[in-house]
Amino acid sequence: MSLRNFLAAQLGTLAPPPNVEVADLLTPASGAPPTVTLFLYEVDEDDTARNAPPTQSRVGGVVVRQRAPVALRMRYLLTVWADDLISAHTILGRVVQVFHDDAIIQPPALAGSLAIEDQAIKVRLAPLTLEERTRIWNAVQLQYRLSLTYEVRVVRIESERSTSGAAVVSRATEMGTGGGSP
Repeated sequence: MSLRNFLAAQLGTLAPPPNVEVADLLTPASGAPPTVTLFLYEVDEDDTARNAPPTQSRVGGVVVRQRAPVALRMRYLLTVWADDLISAHTILGRVVQVFHDDAIIQPPALAGSLAIEDQAIKVRLAPLTLEERTRIWNAVQLQYRLSLTYEVRVVRIESERSTSGAAVVSRATEMGTGGGSP
């Protein structure tokens, strides 16, 4: 996962560097060594890119039209697990600093399917109310822990549907008087 790898690389400057894991929160992480968990708790379609037109490319003499990718917003609960509060606060502060300094993550820092040349992802703090966070912790039946919520957008997933046809190489048009008399 690109976000995990990016965050792990940025937190490598801390001593000791914390582990960064994608987690479901059903099994809490231990505090030794310190660990940052990314819990994906919500995914929805990004309305700003909903009705994008299909893309066209030409391969030889064939025109290929592909549906626009679906654009997603992903929301993560980011939690620090450490044996002492000073370490947890230090790591949490560094996470905030990393995502503030690099709120737009460019393709060279991305990996896998996110490494599309013209696609950067944007990361922003997306605070929840205490009640909303408490609901998440109650759902996984764990005690509340200090955590942050971040929204990652726009993550694009390419469509597998495409149509193809011969390219138009010429067109004839005729102009007439309409067939009526003056």
